[in-house]
Amino acid sequence: MKSGVVFFVIIASVWGCSINSPDTDSQNSSGTDVTVNLITSDNPTLFSKTTILSDNSYYLIKTPLNAFLSGYPFILAGYGDLKAKAINDGTLKDTLYLSDYLKSSADSIKSIAYYLQTGNCYLYDKQSQTDIKSIYYATYKAVSPVDTRSGRRFYIESKLFLETVDTLINF
Repeated sequence: MKSGVVFFVIIASVWGCSINSPDTDSQNSSGTDVTVNLITSDNPTLFSKTTILSDNSYYLIKTPLNAFLSGYPFILAGYGDLKAKAINDGTLKDTLYLSDYLKSSADSIKSIAYYLQTGNCYLYDKQSQTDIKSIYYATYKAVSPVDTRSGRRFYIESKLFLETVDTLINF
């Protein structure tokens, strides 16, 4: 019996090594590329109440308050209290910040990815001073000897803009 188990472990190890060969084409696979049209202008009527998703020296990403209240992270269970706070704050303020309504700072990347993927955001490139009208994203899966990862990669004109890790399995 022991020899059968040892043989199975050896076969599984050899098979695993052949799957995880150093050839990056076999390790990293992309899913379908999807082009997403974003909100194309900083329309004052649309953004009279707004939520800043991200604002740094390169990009500004924002969404209208009503899109924020009906989207991520509030579609997750356990966010009712923060949604109530956002609704209340939205009646008092014209601008909210995503970071004030997250249970974990790690949720910010997935929140931004949600709005990019759905097209419910405005993206402004501060360096070129232009509105980004569309982006594209692709799903990916990366397999290595120690883990398997999958997620989404978002691109602006073929340049990687944002990457999420939606699933991580450690061996």
